[in-house]
Amino acid sequence: MLSSDNSFFSILTTLTKFWNNFGCILIPPAQTEISFPIFHPNVFFSMLGDNKDFDIMYFQPYNLSKKSWDNRHNIQSYSFLKFQIIIKSKIELPQKIFLDSLKSINLDFKNNYIKFKNEKFDNFIFRLNANCYKIYFNENLIATMYYVQNIAKNKNENDKPLIISYNLDNLALILQKCDNIWNIKWNKNSANEAILYSDIMFDVEKDYCDFMQTVSSEKQFLKIFDILIDTARDLLEKNITISAYIYSLKAKYYLDMFDYKNLLTQENKIKYKKILRNIVDECCKKYLLNKNDILK
Repeated sequence: MLSSDNSFFSILTTLTKFWNNFGCILIPPAQTEISFPIFHPNVFFSMLGDNKDFDIMYFQPYNLSKKSWDNRHNIQSYSFLKFQIIIKSKIELPQKIFLDSLKSINLDFKNNYIKFKNEKFDNFIFRLNANCYKIYFNENLIATMYYVQNIAKNKNENDKPLIISYNLDNLALILQKCDNIWNIKWNKNSANEAILYSDIMFDVEKDYCDFMQTVSSEKQFLKIFDILIDTARDLLEKNITISAYIYSLKAKYYLDMFDYKNLLTQENKIKYKKILRNIVDECCKKYLLNKNDILK
């Protein structure tokens, strides 16, 4: 059960214990920028070929490429801090299990309402199609469930995972009855004093958003994007596929920046997306070939 302080750390710990009891394996967060849970390198490549099935959980900060400093004052419509669950095994009543996880953190269902809003999710670059449900607690988006239909050109058709993505900062705002992200209680220090989210992240996020708003430019982004694409291609030629994939994730991050700053025409945006899609396809193809060679 959640500790009485409702701290961010206790929310994360309680959810981790809940899904550990379910059988999920805790893995480290991705050491690069990712914009969607399943794009985590360890997760993405576990979906290819005949890999051993195991369910996964991990905590992952969401990249801020599409966000601005001013938006931080209206936290209800998005979330930066995610707890990700990837279920590859077949389970019954997944929505009930999800609601049970919310009960474990003492979310009050009696005096509030839960709404599941259905929509489609598609990503051109990674060939990802999913039927998703955005889950609202009153008007706050607290999580999203994705029923994956297809991922990657070489996807094993037997693997259609369920993804649950918890918006941890929104959950903390609700449980702590707090109206500002910066005042969320993160944990306590050795003197039993509350440590706030602002104590840890304010300076870092403000500096990043200042960069996004004032320093970064189209010329800078395009130069970095081209370097990342060239590096990914070079690694693919050397059969270093997972690292090539990681560089494609970094390039995707800069493509998101282009979107955020409206730097590209629609024609160029499509062109760059096709470049990245071809690289991801090649990463999948070579990964499977390399794995089959090892297993022979």
